[in-house]
Amino acid sequence: MINNPSCIGIFSTGLLGASIGLSLKASEFPGTIVGFSSAEGISVALNSGAIDIGFRYEQLEEQIDKIDILFLCSPIKTIINAIIRLSDCKLKDGCIITDVGSTKREILSASLELPPHVRFIGAHPMAGSEKSGPSAATSDLFQNALYALTPRNNVSEQEINKFAEFLRNNLGCRTLIIDAQSHDFIVAATSHIPHLLSVMLVNHVKSVENRFPETLSLTAGGFRDMTRIATSPYTMWKDIFETNHDNIESQIDDCINILKEIKLRLNNNTIGDLFETARDTKSRIAADNGGFPSNERNRFNC
Repeated sequence: MINNPSCIGIFSTGLLGASIGLSLKASEFPGTIVGFSSAEGISVALNSGAIDIGFRYEQLEEQIDKIDILFLCSPIKTIINAIIRLSDCKLKDGCIITDVGSTKREILSASLELPPHVRFIGAHPMAGSEKSGPSAATSDLFQNALYALTPRNNVSEQEINKFAEFLRNNLGCRTLIIDAQSHDFIVAATSHIPHLLSVMLVNHVKSVENRFPETLSLTAGGFRDMTRIATSPYTMWKDIFETNHDNIESQIDDCINILKEIKLRLNNNTIGDLFETARDTKSRIAADNGGFPSNERNRFNC
């Protein structure tokens, strides 16, 4: 990693990208923040103070030789295409390219095309909103949030730790180092399946409403809490499902088996211990995204 980076690039100044810029500004990062986005995205990010300079997406190749750290903050397939574009560019020796994609395996595979003097550190900040766009960005989006890092094998532990420290100091996040395979399996369970279940519940209630028009008026706080994320647009999820479908499909089968067990236990009146297990597990989930210690190196075998 370049010592004392002075120029940070943000590719796509949407919710996450603009929030990174605002967080850097709030931490009094002394360097220049360069944004690459659409004309509208650049305008909003400049007006909010998230970036100092803005360029169109297609100008990335012209400006990349000035960048010390580049955050790729677009959807997963666009991140992959950007990495392929960058593989033929003149990149600073020791520069870091990182991303915010919700799945890591295909992104890490694409990063193998980058020249060896570049350090690619895959990442997934466990922060966000059902809202999107730079106007929804905030300087505290990553405060105390877990920021998962999935580095390539050519990145030394010292370089990883130095970058993790940079993130903690400038974004206020906590960091966890994990391999891409384990990451994608885990987030299928903790993020992707819950979203599909939320969509399922809303569609189930819609089908009930077709028979009983009063149905929606009888939804209470529990239903609204469980289905808040169902309002996220499919365009935000399409790439996630395509790049993690194997883990999602296998865990859908697991969920079906659990529902079958619940159905059986309902008939036998033995469902109470499932409630106890759920309550005990839920009590262990800290409010700060699972309570992982700062910068702990973990390896999960899934």
